[in-house]
Amino acid sequence: MPRSKKKVTMLDIAKKAGVSLGTVSRVLNKAGNVQKDIEEKVLKTAINLGYELELKKKGKIGTVGFVIRELENDPTQNVYFSAILRGAQKRAEELGGRLVYSVVPNTDDKIKEVVAKIKNLQVDALLLVNLSNSKLVEEILKLSIPSVVMEDYFPDLEVDSVTTDAFDGAVKVAKFLLQKHKKIAFIDGPQDQYDVVQRSAGFCFTLEKLGNPIDPDLIAYSDLLPEGGYRAMMELLDKGKEFTAVYCTNDNSAIGAIRALKERGLKVPEDVSVVGNDDIDMASLIDPPLTTVRVFRESLGRVAVDHLHKKIYEPYGPVLKIVIPEELVIRKSTI
Repeated sequence: MPRSKKKVTMLDIAKKAGVSLGTVSRVLNKAGNVQKDIEEKVLKTAINLGYELELKKKGKIGTVGFVIRELENDPTQNVYFSAILRGAQKRAEELGGRLVYSVVPNTDDKIKEVVAKIKNLQVDALLLVNLSNSKLVEEILKLSIPSVVMEDYFPDLEVDSVTTDAFDGAVKVAKFLLQKHKKIAFIDGPQDQYDVVQRSAGFCFTLEKLGNPIDPDLIAYSDLLPEGGYRAMMELLDKGKEFTAVYCTNDNSAIGAIRALKERGLKVPEDVSVVGNDDIDMASLIDPPLTTVRVFRESLGRVAVDHLHKKIYEPYGPVLKIVIPEELVIRKSTI
């Protein structure tokens, strides 16, 4: 069986022609400000390598790599990131391209391995999703492939980011619960995830600012799966401290927490109000329907691809942090 032809990227052209990636981008996108002899050299190199010049003339996005760190389950099965992936894939196709995804470890001892894997993807652009490792992202950026990070933020790196406003979403939850509750528990999540850390900061900051700081004994941790939320709620109940409301850092944890409350003979919301986060499909289907914070996950994916498309054709713009607002959705799990 014949091997498929290796895709030629702008990085390949830059290396072969001995010029910068930015120069190649300006030539192929007819942005000007390139000496005539350099322009001819780049175009000749592109043609010799078999680069699809017509692709760039039409403004298509090419192949986008959706690179995400290892999760408890496959990204296509994860209820949060599968929606982001779906939005990104749809938008890439609308822009005449395609999306490939790759799951990578995010530990420091695997950085060289990950960078080599990404290089072998032969993509035109990268979405770096929830990698949560600045050293890894820094090394990936050295590949000079147009990149946008998602659900992450690295202020010390020159890379654009697209995130949800997790901090403000949690602020909304805190203000809502304080209308009727004083004894409030919190089921937090892994502290190496940007959105989780932002939720924790927004929630605890607002409670303290409004004169009702959270009791450290009323904080437990979940792995963001229903089983983790179940265990975290059992841990809180076993401490014997009274609380009338709980905020869970994601809906899966809230679903598990509700199960634990019911097993202990407590009613939701009569005894304990429960708030989740993300507004996954199951949130409106469980009993009682879950009050939660809606994260526009497909929109995150679409916005990220749109911005990445812009970065390909305008690589010298300012570094931007794009933040997508969240929305509180009140259902019957709270009073």
